[in-house]
Amino acid sequence: TPKASGLTDEINLSKAERDERFAMKFDGFVDVPGTGIYTFYANSDDGSKIFVHDNLVVDNDYTHGMTEKSGSVALEKGLHPLQVLFFQGYGGKGLEIKIEGPGLEKQLIKDKLLYHATRK
Repeated sequence: TPKASGLTDEINLSKAERDERFAMKFDGFVDVPGTGIYTFYANSDDGSKIFVHDNLVVDNDYTHGMTEKSGSVALEKGLHPLQVLFFQGYGGKGLEIKIEGPGLEKQLIKDKLLYHATRK
């Protein structure tokens, strides 16, 4: 059961209300500039997963230090549903979600790439 919910312009841990033993879920849309193969990257300290259109693209789950894993998916130009799950156990914490593909150098998913249902 969620303890809190809200909106954010970035997929990161800035809204976390504690340092240990918590989970976060980010739901939104990623806007890709062209049709092609896109690679998503999850760099996290403890577990993270990235889903695009409800399909698991990156599985970086379990308790570990900062570790980056990636996965690729073919996407058409436009908006695509994106979900990121994060789990924090004990010790250090960190989360970076990036994308790379046609017309996009590897970069954090934020600003003009990230949308939520109420953003216009």
